[in-house]
Amino acid sequence: AVVIVDSAAGSRTILYDSSGVRDLEPGEIDPAWAAASRVVFIDHNTPRAALQAARLARAAGVPLVADLEKPAMPGLAELLPLIDHLIVAAPFARQITGRERADEMLPPFQRRGGPSAW
Repeated sequence: AVVIVDSAAGSRTILYDSSGVRDLEPGEIDPAWAAASRVVFIDHNTPRAALQAARLARAAGVPLVADLEKPAMPGLAELLPLIDHLIVAAPFARQITGRERADEMLPPFQRRGGPSAW
């Protein structure tokens, strides 16, 4: 993968080729992987596997970092309360929280308990 950062625009683009690579299934994730990690990183590309990795990280007491781009991601309501460090763009945060200003978007993500707490 290649990451292109545009500091002036405040954006980043990740280029990658996943041809020949199949999605990881939740049952293929070994709990020992999370337990042996200092941090677990997930994204939106494999939502079922991401949720399983998040559950295992939480059970092991390992911090979870998530870079999410799809508000319609399956399992998002269950996933959000498990995340320790969330990376999202403003449009994602706006859609999830219903708030316009960045300072108003943060508090709902800081609460645990899923969408009913927002």
